[in-house]
Amino acid sequence: MRERILKLASRPAAWLAVTAAVFAGLLFSNGVPFVYADGYCYYHIARSLTDHGSFTSPVEPEYFDYKGHVITEFNGRYATVCSPGTSLFLLPGIAIGQILAGDSDVYTDYFMAFNGHPLTDGIMILLTAAVTGFATLVLLYKAMRELGYTEKISAAATAIVYSSSFAIWYVMLLPTYTHTYELFAVSLGLYALARYLARPRMRFAALMGLAGSIAFIVRPTSVIPAVIQGLYLLSKRRFRDACAMIASTVPALIVWMLYNLESYGSPVASGYSTIRGETFSLGAFHFFDVLASPHHGWLVFSPVMLFALAGLVLLLRRKRIIAVLGLATVFGTALIFGFWPSWAGGASFGSRFMIVAAAFCVPGMAEVLVRISSLRLRSRRTALALLIFLLSWTLVLTGMYRFTPVGRLTTSGYYTAFDMYRFHFDLLRSSEFPLGWVRAVYGNASGGNSLLGLLAGAGDYVYRLDTRDVNDIHFKVLKPQQLSHEPETAIEVFVLSGGTVYRGAMPGSAENVGFSCKADGCTGSELLTLTAVTDHPPTLSEREYEGLLVPGTDIRLLIRRQHSSVFKGREIYLPPGVYHYDLQ
Repeated sequence: MRERILKLASRPAAWLAVTAAVFAGLLFSNGVPFVYADGYCYYHIARSLTDHGSFTSPVEPEYFDYKGHVITEFNGRYATVCSPGTSLFLLPGIAIGQILAGDSDVYTDYFMAFNGHPLTDGIMILLTAAVTGFATLVLLYKAMRELGYTEKISAAATAIVYSSSFAIWYVMLLPTYTHTYELFAVSLGLYALARYLARPRMRFAALMGLAGSIAFIVRPTSVIPAVIQGLYLLSKRRFRDACAMIASTVPALIVWMLYNLESYGSPVASGYSTIRGETFSLGAFHFFDVLASPHHGWLVFSPVMLFALAGLVLLLRRKRIIAVLGLATVFGTALIFGFWPSWAGGASFGSRFMIVAAAFCVPGMAEVLVRISSLRLRSRRTALALLIFLLSWTLVLTGMYRFTPVGRLTTSGYYTAFDMYRFHFDLLRSSEFPLGWVRAVYGNASGGNSLLGLLAGAGDYVYRLDTRDVNDIHFKVLKPQQLSHEPETAIEVFVLSGGTVYRGAMPGSAENVGFSCKADGCTGSELLTLTAVTDHPPTLSEREYEGLLVPGTDIRLLIRRQHSSVFKGREIYLPPGVYHYDLQ
């Protein structure tokens, strides 16, 4: 039986089936069919194309209140600050999702009220990311086979590097982010290069150019591998192949320039610098932080990559172009993002800007595995034990992200891997094992409700602020189709208008609560009594509040956040790490 299992495990079809099963299982149990934060950059571009046939929207989209910080009115249209490549991947699925969605809006449909878009869009985005992520693994495996590695080494190297990169959570939890698609593009470029090295053909050179141009319009900094591949062709005096590579980049570059022209008024503009005034700063140098800082440092969160880097160095003699390509991508990416103001990537999974380098760490890992297999037994066991330990460090962190409220780990917002481990150690120490600990871990689940969670009733009540009539504002309550908890008994509300603060409370179960503010003051309704506050403190401290703005007015709302409630409307950003708002 053991021999039969080992024989089966050595077949590529078996690896493919296992990988597909893992992806399907994670998709159902952890896949989150919602767009969050930066993801609205790419969702907006795709929706503008489906709704208006253009890269920008002439009208304020219905999901504008959910945009985070990435959609703004610019030159009379609603544009984003991002590059369009990811949106083109998402476009077919979103077009299908819009057809399936039917007629609904943020005031009548629970899923749209919860996150601004139909559930069908979210599911199609999730499927797109899963298919792209799975295709990336296939490309990396096939690239290793083209480079001459065995089936077992190719599969193991691909699995170790990919699972250590945190890329999986950008497939499952944040499927609208760029990382899934830039990793696919550079993996396609690596596969094309591996094919070219085995059989130099013009079509493989063209594929390298196509892959590089896709990586560029997804995230311009991901063009490093393609540049090196082009220089390699020129150094070998293969000018016809170099021309084919350059020619294949033209379609994607035309799309990129048309997008920039429509969005920012120039074919080579950057949305971040044009709209936001945010760009790379040569006065800052965080190269070593990107690699080794305790705050999202690549080699701290993914230490097994040290093996991959060692393997790339070993490859310098045998496969120089692959080694140079890998080392240049790793250190070039770290250098570029070392000059970016948000080099740590915010509250990201691991070191997210370095995920793109994972593709070129796979051959390094494959080379290390080959060298380890040739060691003497004792040395081989020691090396494998260290490899497994470093891999386990990252895999545990990967799982912890699903059950760690990272926003509460530190007041600065910059948390470390050790903060995550410490949080769960304290949770284990303070909870009654095992049931109390399991409940405590589940109670700290984060990252959004998955498909399984939605079916199990893990959805929250949504209090959607209806401001279509500023003289008659309403809280509309929308309930999930499956519900596993009761609404809050009462919800505390502060209304700031005309320099006066009003305080009130409304029942958590009420489905339609109205109030209005005029020149002579704010009045509530039968379910919401508003009273002017004359002796209020300067701040509302030690509590979490949601800040909402009523468009077209000076009315600002502060609503106490509840454990099982979500408030939606035009958001006011409260000071980072401080959950209060100045009332004076």
